[in-house]
Amino acid sequence: MVYCFQLHLGNPWATLNSVCDSLSVLSWPLLIAVSWYVRKMLVQYVGDVAVYVTSHKLDRFNSLREKIRETVYTAAEAVYKAPAAKGDGFAYDNVFIVGHSLGAVVVYDALNRLINEDELRKRKLHEDELRGRKLHEDELREQKLNVAGRTKLLLTFGSPQDKITFLFARPGPKGTVRVYSYPGSAGAAAQPLVQSAKFRQFKWINIYSNLDILSGRLDFFDSPAQGGSGTGNRPRKPEDIPEPQRVDNRIDEEARTLLAAHIEYWDNLLLYRILREQITKRR
Repeated sequence: MVYCFQLHLGNPWATLNSVCDSLSVLSWPLLIAVSWYVRKMLVQYVGDVAVYVTSHKLDRFNSLREKIRETVYTAAEAVYKAPAAKGDGFAYDNVFIVGHSLGAVVVYDALNRLINEDELRKRKLHEDELRGRKLHEDELREQKLNVAGRTKLLLTFGSPQDKITFLFARPGPKGTVRVYSYPGSAGAAAQPLVQSAKFRQFKWINIYSNLDILSGRLDFFDSPAQGGSGTGNRPRKPEDIPEPQRVDNRIDEEARTLLAAHIEYWDNLLLYRILREQITKRR
């Protein structure tokens, strides 16, 4: 709204009243437009996250949640398991994972699930070998899947993960915070990406803006000694997540429009500069 304060100082100010009336008339369409835009942003992005992490299994969004999780997981699994054209290796030795907004949450969950399944599979196949069972060719190949090792980058931007962690975390041992857990998330079992440094073998970069109220820095995914707020179900040691593997939070200075900053990352150079640097990096 536009509030006009009128000064009665004689004839020079006689037209101020009509000017204020005109501004008041113009302010209503502007207010409606701004309200519509804010509502659209909140419904589209906050609403998506709320639907994904809601705790009700029997609500009308349950099938949608499951479809989102399974679609992303299945696509990621196909990439990691794709066989090489020749030989017994894999088609992709270097995998780069990128997620925006809710997508950052979904790919994080999918990656945790893939790593968990990879570890369980290797343990089971190893036990079968010890019992003398001969492994099939596909089993031998899957034994070398190495999801954590072949992942070279996790790039999140506009991510609400810290806010979700804050809302869904439960108090753990003194000085620690338990990882977030909601139906279908890796937190229901384990999140290897915060449980051990051996699974954080890749760079995790998070882009955020101070004017993006839906996201922010990711501080709950590293121990306090490494600059984060700490996660996990046990006290964290400083060496748990080494410096190169902890979350690298980078602010996008070009995302500077309140609320709209949440989608401005797509149009700014920082995102693409990071992708180019990481993809072309010698390994």
